[in-house]
Amino acid sequence: VIAHQQKTEDVCPSEIEPKDKDVSLEKEPKIESPK
Repeated sequence: VIAHQQKTEDVCPSEIEPKDKDVSLEKEPKIESPK
């Protein structure tokens, strides 16, 4: 089971990275746009 989870993370890490970034931007837009 662990091997499968690790494979999924390595398979589509780009999808998780940009998604996390989008969430951070929406969650804390003040940091991104302090103006």
